[in-house]
Amino acid sequence: MSSTIENLVINRIIIHEIFKRVESNHPSIPVFGDSLLIMSSKANQALQQRLVEALGNNSHSIEMDINDKRSDGIPNFAKSLYEMGDTEFVTKSRYVAEKLSEAQVSMQIPGGIVIIINGTSGVNKYPCCAIIKAEVHTGFHKKEKNGGISAEYLSDLFLTPQQKLYKIGFFIFKETEIKALVYDHNMTRLETKQAAKYFYESFLGCKIADSSKILTQNFFILTGEFINELDIETEKKLDYQDSLYSYLKNKNDSTLSISEFSEKYLDLEHRDIYNSYMLTATFPAIAIVKELDLIKNKLRRRKISFSSGVTVQRSSGSLKEVLSIIESSESSTTIKISGKIKDQLT
Repeated sequence: MSSTIENLVINRIIIHEIFKRVESNHPSIPVFGDSLLIMSSKANQALQQRLVEALGNNSHSIEMDINDKRSDGIPNFAKSLYEMGDTEFVTKSRYVAEKLSEAQVSMQIPGGIVIIINGTSGVNKYPCCAIIKAEVHTGFHKKEKNGGISAEYLSDLFLTPQQKLYKIGFFIFKETEIKALVYDHNMTRLETKQAAKYFYESFLGCKIADSSKILTQNFFILTGEFINELDIETEKKLDYQDSLYSYLKNKNDSTLSISEFSEKYLDLEHRDIYNSYMLTATFPAIAIVKELDLIKNKLRRRKISFSSGVTVQRSSGSLKEVLSIIESSESSTTIKISGKIKDQLT
């Protein structure tokens, strides 16, 4: 689905503002924009590019299933917004800001700017709607003055390239279905995963796709097969396989992706062919939620098998920590294993 983001065209934009709750039982009242935002061609292109970077291939966006299918749920309401004229779009879009303010039930969740965008995406120019919540921050803008350089203090910066404090819900309206992509940096780390839930679940009406377990299993199998098929030294393959296990068992990360694994663990010469291998196998280019249920037993042990039928297995941890390959040829392998023989099982 992410490939349909690449041809994104923005047609109209409205901005509202929401605020942090000051009373636990009552959402704060938003401040509503009263007209479409008019941007320069340069600013429009920059915003389109920011969305493509956040949602497109090799991003940390996640495709989600739509859980709220009511007519006034955000997915269907976003579709109706696209079909409205400009005047109605401006007034009815207030509902989106109100619903987001209601979803922010915790007094710890900050306010921010709500940007609602209509446009088209993909080669087929499907109608689409993006809903962005961006936290406002401060900074300085460089200015040239009298032949020198001065700095201007800005108190309302948002969506800068360096800023990660924004969330995006992106809906594509195809003939008979609505597709949803969600970007939120909080979803990529387990310790902050709950912080993202109010946005994608309570507000957007989306849920983690049921296919995440199968995709995680496919990632494990396909990446392992790719490593085994590489024409490289056996010890290097062992390094790569150890990296695969470490990547999947990392308890801090709640997502995984082709690009992240290749950039973190593969040598430069193997990254492009790995990416092509996975995409040819129709594995998603965007991040997926890591669900280990189907492979947890395989991750509990590491083993290396030889053509003679011999298998060396370790119950947990890296094989490289206890096994080193001294010499390897087509007919034999010399290895050194740490520790002495403990048992000879029959």
